[in-house]
Amino acid sequence: MSFKVKLQPQAKADLDAILARIKERSPSGAASWYRAWTDARKLLARQADIYSVAPEDEDHEILVQQILFRTRRGNHYRAVFTVVDGTAHVLHIRGQGQDSIPQAELHPPNE
Repeated sequence: MSFKVKLQPQAKADLDAILARIKERSPSGAASWYRAWTDARKLLARQADIYSVAPEDEDHEILVQQILFRTRRGNHYRAVFTVVDGTAHVLHIRGQGQDSIPQAELHPPNE
């Protein structure tokens, strides 16, 4: 089964912030990060239903999953998402060392 992948507003903001932060230090690093994200997004589109439950899922009204990905240099990131009607809605993108997402910041997708 294939899935449509849609970034929610906060995930778009996360993506922009991560890219801007990396680009300040290394434009080629930002391009590498974006390739890693694009690869993860393709995997999500192919099989969003197989990924693990995210730590943030606990006591939440929607199933919250995560896909982990890393850059060539080994920096780890994760996209937190939920699947609704064949669409993987990416809610947040987090880098290593970032705290878990507070429950108040996890909102069901807005179509």
